[in-house]
Amino acid sequence: MILLGLALLPLPIVYYIESLCNILLEVVIALALENNELGAKVSGFCISNLRFADDICLIAEGNDDLQHTVDKVYTTGNRFGLEVSRTKTEVQCTAREKQQMKTLLGGTELTQCEEFVYLGGVVGANGFCDRDVDRRIGLAAGIVRNLHSIWKAKNISMSTKVLLYQSMVQSIVLYNSETWTIKKIKNESWKPLRWLS
Repeated sequence: MILLGLALLPLPIVYYIESLCNILLEVVIALALENNELGAKVSGFCISNLRFADDICLIAEGNDDLQHTVDKVYTTGNRFGLEVSRTKTEVQCTAREKQQMKTLLGGTELTQCEEFVYLGGVVGANGFCDRDVDRRIGLAAGIVRNLHSIWKAKNISMSTKVLLYQSMVQSIVLYNSETWTIKKIKNESWKPLRWLS
């Protein structure tokens, strides 16, 4: 059972309601972006959005295009009774030179951010992955510290420790690594995990 507000709902009903909301959100995005030619051009394809469950990232090549796309999603969502959260919605400009964006959501200017976490990875305005790599190493170092007693335990075999390392530390460090840009990494970044090698 899940407590929603004051009512207790059985778990299958909660999943059913969540599924309906996700379907409705897909319909809203499909209608809002129907015949939309705005977005980033990649290998001949126009990419205007990235979606995962209720996380939506709208993509445009300029502020005017982004404003047009935001307006379409906002008005289409309102038609179906959905409201875009102003506190959770931010704007980011990924470019060689820093640019000030002015994007409105229902008359309210959205905050421009330098970086944000999307699906577990840090997306920076400069396009580099340094902050994401540092964050991953920090998360893994925290796991290593929390498992200190296991690493030192004499009654746990080395093969079990290796399996723990691979599943709990290595997977955290390497999560999202396929999106990292390749460049020389500072040795200081790896210090928290160096003793494991």
